[in-house]
Amino acid sequence: LRLMRKKRAAFFVSAREGGSSLVLGRAYDSQFLELVSFRVSRMLSSADFPAVPAEVSVKYFMLFQNIQNARLENMLMDLFRQQTHEVDLSGVRYAWIFS
Repeated sequence: LRLMRKKRAAFFVSAREGGSSLVLGRAYDSQFLELVSFRVSRMLSSADFPAVPAEVSVKYFMLFQNIQNARLENMLMDLFRQQTHEVDLSGVRYAWIFS
């Protein structure tokens, strides 16, 4: 919480050693609003995808499948937010699928 205040951050992501769990959190006015913990069943690094180089300012598509928690969906959309007024499908390079 101290680091979030110093950096004026609204979100944080924390991973445990060994990569077995991931915690996402959201805060407002130095108070935690939400904490969501995920169990990681299979961890892949960017090195596992040699054909996909990292790109800056690339557009992506987000698909939510079978997520029954609207607050979780909203939190993920806020975390990965991109400001877009028009969508050109030829400019969409990646898809994030949450299920």
